[in-house]
Parts: sequence; structure tokens; C-alpha cells
Amino acid sequence: MRHYFFDLKQGGKGHNFLQISCSERQRDGSYHRNRIIIFLRDLPMVIEALTSVCHHASYLKLDQPRQVAVQAEKSQDLKLSTSPEADASVAPINRLKKNGACSLTDEELVSLLFSAGLSGGQSVELAKKLLKECGGVIGLSKAPVNQLKSLPDIGDVRSSAILAASELARRINVG
Repeated sequence: MRHYFFDLKQGGKGHNFLQISCSERQRDGSYHRNRIIIFLRDLPMVIEALTSVCHHASYLKLDQPRQVAVQAEKSQDLKLSTSPEADASVAPINRLKKNGACSLTDEELVSLLFSAGLSGGQSVELAKKLLKECGGVIGLSKAPVNQLKSLPDIGDVRSSAILAASELARRINVG
């Protein structure tokens, strides 16, 4: 049986943090505990990240739940990485390989469709501009090829990759 605890605490240097603990009873009668610590100054960013995860999860039709990758320290405290900027040295392709596609933002996923010929940062910036121009992922999936090709740095190859990915997503949702 699992029990969850939400505690507001104060650290040694006066930093306030939220500690979320999960205590699970083991077969031998002992308890195993995992903790996530979120500093209050980071709480808005964490809430935004969780909102994004829930938003994307609502589009997934999975028979089995996916696990979100977290880094565990030896002390069993967990650190939550909430944004790609938290570790800018890790390119979207490497994060996809390590943590799965569900760990990437919309911009990073789109950037992977046309990252050839661009550095990781350039492709993410281009994807941000494209998503803004189209009104997000839904707008992007409905954009006609002529609209996509009229945008700077989006030619036949990149617009075709976007349309192909949109069609695959449509077929997955239908099927």
C-alpha cells in the first residue's frame, strides 16, 4: 500500500521547499520511501511542466502508463528537471534517446523533424517560430503546404516532414 505526503519545509539557509514523499509498504513489513523536493521559487516552473505533461498525456492513448525519467541521488531524494534549459548541453535528440519522446517539448519534437542542416539550438528556435505562426501543434497539423513553405527557412523538405508527421499522427488516432 502506498501513502503520499505533502510537506512544506524550511531548509538550513531559510529556503522554503515542498517535499512530496511516497511511502510504500514492503512484503517484509518495512517501508520504502521516495522523496521529491521542489524549492518554492521553482514551483511555478514545476506547475507549468506538470501542466504540459498532463496536456500531452491527454493526447496519448496508451494501454500502459509511461514513467517520467528522474534522477535519483544516493540519498533517495529525487531531483525533477522541469525544462530543457535546466540542462542546455543535452540536445533534443539525446534527450529523446535517453528519456523517450514524451520528455520533449512541442518545439523540440518539431525541431527533430527538420534538424538536418541546423544546430540543435537553431532548429528549436525555428520550431518555436513555426509553432507561434501556426498557433501551436494543432494549427501546425492543419496548415496547408503553401503556408508552411511561405515561412522563412521552411522549404519543400521541412514542410513535407511536418505534413508526413501530421498524417502519421492522424492515422494513429483513427486506427
